[in-house]
Amino acid sequence: MSGFFNTRFVVKLVAVAGALGIFGGIVALVLIFTGSINLAANTKDPKLLYKVVHGTFKQWVSSNADGIPVPDDLDDPGRIALGAQHYAQNCTRCHGGPGLGQNPMALAMKPTPQHLPAVIDQFTDAELFFILQKGVMMSAMPAWPAEGRDDEIWSTVAFIRQIDDMSVAEYMNLVTPEPTEVPEMDFGLLASAEEMDFYVTRYPMEEHLYAAPTGGFADYALSGVPVAQCATCHGTDGSGAPTGGEAPNLSIQSPAYIKAALQSYAAGDRHSGYMQVVAAQLSDAQIDALGNYYGRTLPTVATTMDTAPDAELVALGETLATQGRPVDGISACYDCHGKSGTDDPDGVLVPQIAAQSEIYLTRQLRQFRSGGRGQTAIWSPMTGVAHNLSDADIAGVSAYFAALQIDATPPTQPTDVPATAEQTAMATDLISGVCSECHEADILGAPSGETPNLTLQGPDYIERQLYDFRAGRRDNSRMQQTAIRLDEAQIQALSAYIGGMEIGLRQPPEPVSTDLALGEQLARRGMPDQDVPSCLTCHGEANTESLSQVPRLHGQNGAYLLTRLEYFQQGDADDITDYSPMPWIAQAMSDEQLRAAAAWFAAQEPLAK
Repeated sequence: MSGFFNTRFVVKLVAVAGALGIFGGIVALVLIFTGSINLAANTKDPKLLYKVVHGTFKQWVSSNADGIPVPDDLDDPGRIALGAQHYAQNCTRCHGGPGLGQNPMALAMKPTPQHLPAVIDQFTDAELFFILQKGVMMSAMPAWPAEGRDDEIWSTVAFIRQIDDMSVAEYMNLVTPEPTEVPEMDFGLLASAEEMDFYVTRYPMEEHLYAAPTGGFADYALSGVPVAQCATCHGTDGSGAPTGGEAPNLSIQSPAYIKAALQSYAAGDRHSGYMQVVAAQLSDAQIDALGNYYGRTLPTVATTMDTAPDAELVALGETLATQGRPVDGISACYDCHGKSGTDDPDGVLVPQIAAQSEIYLTRQLRQFRSGGRGQTAIWSPMTGVAHNLSDADIAGVSAYFAALQIDATPPTQPTDVPATAEQTAMATDLISGVCSECHEADILGAPSGETPNLTLQGPDYIERQLYDFRAGRRDNSRMQQTAIRLDEAQIQALSAYIGGMEIGLRQPPEPVSTDLALGEQLARRGMPDQDVPSCLTCHGEANTESLSQVPRLHGQNGAYLLTRLEYFQQGDADDITDYSPMPWIAQAMSDEQLRAAAAWFAAQEPLAK
């Protein structure tokens, strides 16, 4: 009887709970669809809602921020100065500033933004980082606009941590550029700000989450003149001195590179919570003017180094700069950066890094390594290269280039050394016993044209590909199985021997397309309306000569080229390093265009090695 009673009781209880749930759902729907729920920002939150929402917020932040490692350089003046610029442009109107109140519009928000000088001591550094990184749902607090740029978030935290002890005069000195006349462009100083005449009571967060004064608001919005904004970080001379080198030295760059960088920031291709916000507000004319001003009008200024560079680090950096480390997929820096930024709009723009700020280079390389940097050029191998750099490698490369003179002549690159007799014997044995199965004994590729002609490539390219296959950076199973059995001496022998062979051509089979005019258009001009760049941007003579990652395509077997392009188009190309632009380029092309491009390159005279 007792069990029966308990069962009936449970059934009734479930029925009542279900009925109440249905009734509650109906009431909620009625309230929603009749507009009876008050969402007005000018009404006071019920106490229960206030406690639930803000209690949830505090617990969410503290729980998730626990364990976030905090950098040990948050007191660095350059880092604080860089963070101040972002805060001044994007945060101060809602959160106030040192000695400054909040915009009345911010005070009318619900929830009301906190006045940070009043409550900053209630947050740990890790909690500030977490809030800036993630933002707060259903509030005016956005997430950081550039995912992966933790370095920028920490610079902002570095400034916010100082906000409580900073006077308005000190703040204005940080965010106001020096009053230097700038030629060719109007230069406006920021509006002045005076100390607020009010006293902020420091309430415990539990009692008063939003310590927001209602008076004393001083709007000192940054001037709309672009150079005035740029100068707060980069200086009027472009050196980056106001932030101690945290912002890059622009005076060493070409106008074309600066313009391309600003356009990449504006488009979101290059990631920065600072620069994306600024660049998105610039017109094309302003971008041109800024590029010409910093890249052409100003004299080049060296970045000041506070201490002498460590000799061992510089030596390591020089080795990587001149030779790279092919076994780890690291190309020599001078493969690209031996050339300064070019004004050729069809070229691959690369930044000048000699005499660049050491701390800036270090942070950028770390961002490339983590994948958070984005890119300026159509094709940027830096994410793949930096992925294999150690902390010591990054420190060495940064120290080496920062110590160089601006007009330093890149060291002469070593010329290819012919294969020795021993290497020739080793390579010919490997070719006859292994390589010839696919590439034929003469290494010209299969008669069908479906495998590549290796005699077109230089020793650096052959060496790089063998190391990439062996390490799994290229995922062709047949080549991986072959390369993984090769030792260092065998890779060096094959690279020197094949790379030094005279170029040979096999009688081609039927061309994969007869529309060579379309192929030439794709190769020379691309299809801008399809976002397809010119093939020769990367595969032209200049870049195939200097970049070991880029293959020579002129005279290559057409069937092989078409097969590779089809793999890229279908998204099946696992056997290529992850920083190549080829998948998205091929996916933007039609089948006819793929065939035409392959046929045009197959019909060309090979490039000299």
